[in-house]
Amino acid sequence: MSSFTDYLTSIAPERETILFVRQKPVVRNGVPLTHKDGSPKYTWIPYLPHRARLSDEAAWYANTGCFIAERFKEGLSASAANCEMVAFMVLDDIGTKSKAPPIEPTWKLETSPGNYQWGYTFALDDQPTKGEFSAAIKANAEAGFTDPGAVNPVRNFRIPDSVNLKEGRDNFKAVLTEFHPEREFTLTQIVIACGVTPGPVDTAYIRGVYLEDDGLDTVLEWLRERGLLLDPANGEGWYGVVCPNHAAHTTGDPSGRYNPVSRSYTCFHGHCDEWDSERFLRWVEAEGGPKTGYGLRDDLLAKKFGDALSKITPTEEFPNEAAEVIQEVERRELGRVEKAGWYERFAYVVDDDAYFDLVERQEITRTAFNALYRQHIVRENSELLPQAEQLLSIEQQGELGARMAARRGVSR
Repeated sequence: MSSFTDYLTSIAPERETILFVRQKPVVRNGVPLTHKDGSPKYTWIPYLPHRARLSDEAAWYANTGCFIAERFKEGLSASAANCEMVAFMVLDDIGTKSKAPPIEPTWKLETSPGNYQWGYTFALDDQPTKGEFSAAIKANAEAGFTDPGAVNPVRNFRIPDSVNLKEGRDNFKAVLTEFHPEREFTLTQIVIACGVTPGPVDTAYIRGVYLEDDGLDTVLEWLRERGLLLDPANGEGWYGVVCPNHAAHTTGDPSGRYNPVSRSYTCFHGHCDEWDSERFLRWVEAEGGPKTGYGLRDDLLAKKFGDALSKITPTEEFPNEAAEVIQEVERRELGRVEKAGWYERFAYVVDDDAYFDLVERQEITRTAFNALYRQHIVRENSELLPQAEQLLSIEQQGELGARMAARRGVSR
């Protein structure tokens, strides 16, 4: 197994990695869980190559994607959001449900008696994008060269000695029957050899937005203060907490799991199926804790998108109009604050079309007043506001109550 898995690991370019995945039955209280149709429940655990303890006693897989290590913000995940390029094309069920392709592969692996996977390694400089790969493998599936349900660009495929846990397979261990590491391909070579025409490339992949806990979640703080926090956060941000229903746990383990990023709660014990996130948060509130709602926290979202928007540089085609509007509002508000003092000091003399300075006790002409006012505003705001007399004539009659006096009523 080691030479083959070492080979797989070596295919990833710098700063990218292949992932190995272990399939494990979900067991609760010593009993394997099943779906409603009776089929076993499994969990799929991804591993970096240097941490995968591969053995011939478990169901091990590798994944077709080349994963970008920097995207593992919330723990390892063999998600399409964490990769852009595909390293291998693996055609499934050759010899049973699928027909043999007319192009020999890099390797052939018998996954159950008479049933094979054919794997094709893409040359490093010719690795296809997720969209290109998806279009091609769907075309191969339609032509009968692989299982139509196995067309994911980040699909798990068996490796040598992987135990087949499917019912009726008798724990068959996968056998590597052919291996030609010198064989590398381009996507074009494969589709031409198979005589298929890929459909349009799907480029509508959505990059996930990863939120990191800032340690300020009020629910987590309340749990910590109450002594209900059992374990620190794991790689995916879940804390071990005391389950509100721990008295019903038959194993003696009182723990449940809480994630402060989305205020999510889960408990794997059989008697806690009804304890979902909403019920847990209502329990917290009833016990005197903070009132919150299930879902991504608004403060984390605001910070994340605020950081993203701050990195966008306005252009002539896409100006930052919102920032300009905010700046204008702030400028006007500053002008109002500065003008308030002027309304208390100067009174407009209607008959003379002039202003009386109530501090210096002298009359100045409209032209002189406007010059003084503009000089003050330029000094404070570095730009001209609307003409002073237009602003004053409105404000003086309004709530600021600037004094107006007729010439005959003013004492000089």
